[in-house]
Amino acid sequence: MRRRRDSGQGAIEYVGITILVVAIVIALMSTNMGTKIATKFKEKIDSVLNGGAG
Repeated sequence: MRRRRDSGQGAIEYVGITILVVAIVIALMSTNMGTKIATKFKEKIDSVLNGGAG
């Protein structure tokens, strides 16, 4: 039985995923929801870096 050749397929999948992530980031940056998410991430990171205080 012959094996299917998948050479190069991985690179194409990575490009597709990258395009999807960039599209999501752009959509979030253009909405208020993106600001809210960024604020929450910053608060959690600050909390961890400050030993859980805050």
